[in-house]
Amino acid sequence: MNWKSILILILLVGSTILFILMRDSAPSPIGLKAFIIGIDGMDAGMTERLMRSGKLPHLSALAAAGTYSRLQSTNPAESPVAWASLMTGSNPGRTGLFGFLKRDTSTYQPQYAPTTFVQGTTLLNLFPLRHPQYIHHRSGIPFWDVLSRNGLRSAVLWCPETFPPDDLEGVMLSGMEVPDLQGSTGTFAFYTSDESLPAVDEVVIPLRFENGRAQTSVRGPSPWLQSDREPLRIPLMLELTEDRSALSLTVGSATQRLRAGTWSDWFEMTFPFSPFWSVKAIGRFYLQSIMPTVKLYLGPLNLDPRDPLVPISSPRDLSVELARAVGLFKTVGWESDTWGVTEGYLDERAFLADVYQTLHTQEAIVIHMVKQKKYDVLFAVFGGLDRVQHIFWRYLDDHHPFSSAKTPEDLRNAIENLYIETDRIVGNLLSHIDDQTVVLIVSDHGMAPFRRGLNLNTWLVKNGFMRLRSDADSLPAGTFFPNVDWSQTRAYAVGIGGIYLNVTGREAQGIVRNGDEFEKVREEIIHRLSGLTDEPTGRLIVHRVYKREDLYEGNHSGSAPDLVVGLIPGYRVSQLSSLGGFESTVVVDNLRPWSGDHVSVDPEFVPGVLFINRRIEFSSFPSIVDIAPTVVSLFGLPPSSVMDGRSILAMNISARK
Repeated sequence: MNWKSILILILLVGSTILFILMRDSAPSPIGLKAFIIGIDGMDAGMTERLMRSGKLPHLSALAAAGTYSRLQSTNPAESPVAWASLMTGSNPGRTGLFGFLKRDTSTYQPQYAPTTFVQGTTLLNLFPLRHPQYIHHRSGIPFWDVLSRNGLRSAVLWCPETFPPDDLEGVMLSGMEVPDLQGSTGTFAFYTSDESLPAVDEVVIPLRFENGRAQTSVRGPSPWLQSDREPLRIPLMLELTEDRSALSLTVGSATQRLRAGTWSDWFEMTFPFSPFWSVKAIGRFYLQSIMPTVKLYLGPLNLDPRDPLVPISSPRDLSVELARAVGLFKTVGWESDTWGVTEGYLDERAFLADVYQTLHTQEAIVIHMVKQKKYDVLFAVFGGLDRVQHIFWRYLDDHHPFSSAKTPEDLRNAIENLYIETDRIVGNLLSHIDDQTVVLIVSDHGMAPFRRGLNLNTWLVKNGFMRLRSDADSLPAGTFFPNVDWSQTRAYAVGIGGIYLNVTGREAQGIVRNGDEFEKVREEIIHRLSGLTDEPTGRLIVHRVYKREDLYEGNHSGSAPDLVVGLIPGYRVSQLSSLGGFESTVVVDNLRPWSGDHVSVDPEFVPGVLFINRRIEFSSFPSIVDIAPTVVSLFGLPPSSVMDGRSILAMNISARK
């Protein structure tokens, strides 16, 4: 070859490489066209009050220049149900999600509805034959699938009902259902030298200090996530400073020194499944006290985003890229340690500090994604506001059994302060986009006080719809329907508001025949529940009882509860009832810090919010199922055939000036 041929060859190779690089990194021809900010649990009433008082300047400006409206949630107003309908534009009868819990018709046992875990298998406990995996049960067509089929790129961050992550044109970081290293939503540990606290297996771990040192361990997963095997552990060494002003923690080769009232940085942990394979995790400690006793909290172990045990992002290296860009971050889907607070092992200020740190890390990730300019749609969901309202709502409610006039001001204002911080974050995020981008800020539901719990299963027993095998005067303790005589039971409750009839041919021991008998039992339950009052106060508890077919349509409607109970604010279906348990009375005081809720409150009382930077006139409140067709319509595309909503932008839109 002569020098001209060599030069031409070099130019051709170089051009090809440059084309490939530009194809992978060049911005979309039209740039970011839609920016959707999801704020889990942002309550319409609270938002409106704070806007009127001038405390949410960025959201107020958005409403003034564009549009603000309340947003109708799903029924029930549970996060998995609502977010699935938001992303697909379909009612729950098409998405197949009717709550956090469903029942197994063969055993009557409650099951986690969104995902199913399949444990791994090995060869000689050394080599993986099948890695652990999760299967998601959400149906419907999310808006990013419609966009992907048309060559448009989406970035989806932390949206519930996206684990395992979808394959799409773009990227996805999974949200709410991502487990911790134990496979749960938030397993924590509490280490203490306080001998007055009883040891609780794998939760409260006693410490014995000798010469200022204590040796203990961090519990990891079971090998290969096989539930019948003992969990793995790695050493944790604790050492007090000579003046007892700080505590040094050593995990592996890393040591950090903590003072009381502070969180550690991330500890990186490795748990070997075999000599050939291990799993990596990250965890943070909070030192509650040193004197007079050591009290040390370890939050849930997160999958290491640089090498997660199961896929948490699509493509898989997205989480690696984000860890490089902003540092280590939480991957567990329930990103706030609410269980540590409700069980009394994590103090409220420590909880708030962690919420803010998590929120600010998420803010940095979103800004990083915006600056890449690779995507047509960016959709990010923030969950911290929902979690804080669950825990701190009692401080806004003078009628709550847990309320106290002596509450410190910073705790009483915790919810309002987080709304204000959320407004700041919204302003910061919007400063990185141009006026041509359509902005939607949405929440899946609002919030209401939770003062008293309704036990539907106790009510069913006392009203003759459920029978127990025992003749004892008191109801049996425990969960999962202890001592129920299914051969004499016509109805039972599972989840946070659903009632199922014990139907012949559907349930394993069904006795209610389809047809007239089925309808008669349903009508009787509706009639009796609809007038239910709280005896001490005479207050009405139940707003409305809905029949399944009045709420849902689609090929999954048959899996829905036969009846859905919508309660008055102040009440929620009790935790025991949701798991098939009983309480001695039908209604009980809620004495737990978890004092705000929405899941079994009638959706009429807990609407979400919608902000959009375009002027729109609504004849009625839009619905959460309208969001997906709205996003699709921005690109001139028709909604999928299974979308029940309609484009908000077709509702008399005028462009923002």
